Amino acid sequence: MDEKQVLILNFHRPHQPWWYSTFFQEEAFMKRLVLMAALLVSGGAIAQPREVIPTDQISLARGQIKVLVFDEQIGRINVVGKGIVEAEPQTDRQMSIEGIGSGSSQLFVFSKDGKQIYSAAVVVTAELGHLVKIYGNNKNEDLNAGHTLVWCNEFGCGRPDGDLPKPTSLAVERVRAR
Repeated sequence: MDEKQVLILNFHRPHQPWWYSTFFQEEAFMKRLVLMAALLVSGGAIAQPREVIPTDQISLARGQIKVLVFDEQIGRINVVGKGIVEAEPQTDRQMSIEGIGSGSSQLFVFSKDGKQIYSAAVVVTAELGHLVKIYGNNKNEDLNAGHTLVWCNEFGCGRPDGDLPKPTSLAVERVRAR
């Protein structure tokens, strides 16, 4: 027999598949097993990053300034969307935010140790909001009977007189017709 035939005969055994002897050799098998386990575990690392959703909402008019005070010391301020909002620290626990141009932005404030202490979606408009009149709010739906005023901005609507105290109790009255 010639040398080439001997190697082929030693490699291929009739009772095992052709790939068995090379794949399941102890050292090579362990390396492949560790590689496959690493590939399976790394599947989570390829997952999509989660979206960071701001916890607060700030509505500003162009040129309007708001001052925010924090319990922790401010380390870093990040503003996403340049040219809309300008934020600067005033002291180690206080910062100011100013509406520069119309649009929306996000604001993130971090402490000295890098922990996020505040986040907000900021909308800057030409004006703070607008007054909406809702007519026909009585039982008879008479359009001339009066109206309700509501102040609306980019985030929603509310009372136009925001300085008034909120109701302290709720009264429900049930009326029956005889």
